[in-house]
Amino acid sequence: MIAAAIVVVLVAGIAGGVWWFRSDSSVASQNDLPRNRNLKELAFPDPDKLGFGDGPGKMCTNVNKLMRDRGYQPVSAKDSDGTSASCWYITTGLSLLEDGSNNLNADISVWRGDVESRYQSMLDKAIRERDRQQQDSEYRASKVEQFPVGDVGFISHQESLSPDTERTDTTAVFRSGDDLVMVALWGNIRHVSEAGEYGENEPLTEEITYREITDVVTALSGAGEPGKPQITEPKLAENAALAGLTAPELPVVGTPKEACGTLTAAAGRLGTKPKGTNRTAAPGASGFACTFEPVDEPEDRPDGYSEREIGIRWATYESEEAFRASETMGRDLLGLRNGTAKDKAKPSPLYELRVGDVGYALHHVPGHGTVTAAYLLDGRTYVHIEISGYRTGASGVEPLPEDVLLKDLATFLRGAAG
Repeated sequence: MIAAAIVVVLVAGIAGGVWWFRSDSSVASQNDLPRNRNLKELAFPDPDKLGFGDGPGKMCTNVNKLMRDRGYQPVSAKDSDGTSASCWYITTGLSLLEDGSNNLNADISVWRGDVESRYQSMLDKAIRERDRQQQDSEYRASKVEQFPVGDVGFISHQESLSPDTERTDTTAVFRSGDDLVMVALWGNIRHVSEAGEYGENEPLTEEITYREITDVVTALSGAGEPGKPQITEPKLAENAALAGLTAPELPVVGTPKEACGTLTAAAGRLGTKPKGTNRTAAPGASGFACTFEPVDEPEDRPDGYSEREIGIRWATYESEEAFRASETMGRDLLGLRNGTAKDKAKPSPLYELRVGDVGYALHHVPGHGTVTAAYLLDGRTYVHIEISGYRTGASGVEPLPEDVLLKDLATFLRGAAG
């Protein structure tokens, strides 16, 4: 149910820069739009200062820095010969673990040239959608108002209560001179049960989305200090054993045996050899899964003897499916948290794994000691690692402890990164 809801949300967001221009004739007048006294006049962001027209992806590279400060994860960037550029952002799964978390997705787009007709087309579309939605009982709210930025602007806001796709869409469009800017925001309030399962979502409030769009525009213009981010910062602890790591380059082509073969040497550092290989089964993605088992299993296991098993899987998604990488990480972590809640031994804190864009590591003891780690890379690749094992001691067989397995994780990653 949740995956389907997310697909609907993001497909609508992706289409945001396209369906706006399907107006056949003008039906709306800027002067007829009501004013909102809570919306104060803001400075118009200068696309050239953001890097618009300076080459492929330049604007989004600069905007990414601003949006990361607000908790967003970049997933897509598009531009077209200095006439348009679009940057797409999501909320990572690590920020959606607590009940009541805001799931925000954003699209920041710029067009240069023919802005009056583009603006009118977008306004016409917004008015038509508002009129239709106001007659639909599945919409809690739908309106279009003036947005005081640049020469002229409007903001549209809709809150949908449609079952399984509860969401809010708020879009600000404004122009100045020969430039047109759109800041679109969509998403919901995510509810999570004590068992770690997603519940029914709730549309974001107008107060949340209006404030976030205002803060994003303020950050883009650089004229003023934006307010506090609406996305929850992940609660991650630091661990010295995980410092100074880099993300290994993982293959996306070739056979499973070839792909997993690139990790054999790294796995060998932990006394393991290849066990199995496969391709990952994920819509719109390519990747592999590899497992490694102990090299030797002697009959006599002296005190201090230890064994490990390693499992690693990764998937790189197509641009239009990039949101699945973060969504999968969040879903996997919720499932893990649900499982560890039932363990007799309390799991470790969620440690920050500074590999790629964002990541975590967690030690838990379901039988053997286990460290589970995952991270995102370039907004499109999801990597999941699990290392488990035991050692012998005076009291018999015991799970590998946290400090040992976190060092093992670091050893494996360093070896894989070369």
